[in-house]
Amino acid sequence: MLAIDGRARAQAQIRLICDLLEQHSCHIADDSLAFVLPYQAGQDLQILGNALLARITSVRQMRSSESLPIPVHLILLAAHTPVHSPDSLIDRALVASQRAGPAAHSRLTLIDDAEQLDERIEPLRREDRVRGALEADRLTLYSQRILPLDSIGSDCYHHEILARLTDHDGALWMPDSFLPEAERLGLMPELDRRVVDRAYAWLANHRPGGNTPCRWTAINLSAHSLTETDLPAFIEARQREHRINPAEICFELTETSRIRDLPRAIAVMQRLREYGYRFALDDYGSGSATLSYLRDLPVDLVKIDGSFIIGLDQSPLNRDLVRELCRTCRHLGKQIVAEKVENMQVLDCVTGLGIDYAQGYAIEKPVPLNQLEPH
Repeated sequence: MLAIDGRARAQAQIRLICDLLEQHSCHIADDSLAFVLPYQAGQDLQILGNALLARITSVRQMRSSESLPIPVHLILLAAHTPVHSPDSLIDRALVASQRAGPAAHSRLTLIDDAEQLDERIEPLRREDRVRGALEADRLTLYSQRILPLDSIGSDCYHHEILARLTDHDGALWMPDSFLPEAERLGLMPELDRRVVDRAYAWLANHRPGGNTPCRWTAINLSAHSLTETDLPAFIEARQREHRINPAEICFELTETSRIRDLPRAIAVMQRLREYGYRFALDDYGSGSATLSYLRDLPVDLVKIDGSFIIGLDQSPLNRDLVRELCRTCRHLGKQIVAEKVENMQVLDCVTGLGIDYAQGYAIEKPVPLNQLEPH
């Protein structure tokens, strides 16, 4: 695999190299040239690569009209097993070349195992997919109902808006498939704001729950967003644009263990609370939502982590733990939501424990927001 810095100048250089390697299979992509060479086990890739790079450079210098040689990046990728599709190897090398960036000087990269390259490339592919989905605005919002347990059958309607991304081929990505990558890339604030904007635009034209005066919509905010001091101004602007009632919005705080500036996060939350917004602490009881956050963050609701709720009807230990978590929350004046309530037996358990709200498949599976029926 050969990458040449400078796309406009690269075409003439590629033609020269194709002449040099005319006996081999050549594939051109923009400013890159790929070719397949015979390889024997035990062959020294370093010697082969240096000789090939020197030969390419000498031919280019003799035939090129450029006053300065254009740097090239030669990648030798060895396949130790039979290759049925040379194009698959070329695709892998092309990704490696693109991720390496432009070459300041001609250089050689040796990759001795094509299978190991797959492991190195896969995170880069995930990164490209996440960035591509956000750039193309392939964001889909879902809704899942949150059931008030002290007023079952009443007119109250609460739900959480959930984010999904879709691949270029329409495949749906669940949060576990893209949120860790988005967080690693620092894309969570951008994603959060897109969700808020899209959710507010939808709420401006829909009344989930019909005309009930008792409703709220939960929207996730990541720890990264909480420390952005311009977040309240952004939310207020969207609120005014779409005429949203802040009293009907509850922001769920996710990945709270990653809050790096707690005083700043609290200040952002207090500013939003002044507008009338409420907050929920997500995944309480797990490593990401500790007792200190329950004490320090100005939240109104606490969502008990689903790992304590799944199978609650069959685990006396989990029931005891949840009972203690609830006791602490009530002592601090917080309402409680049980996540991942997957069947009626668990729903009976959380109701018996005096939990205020339940969310999970036993109540409703997530549905696309644009398919949400009035309640």
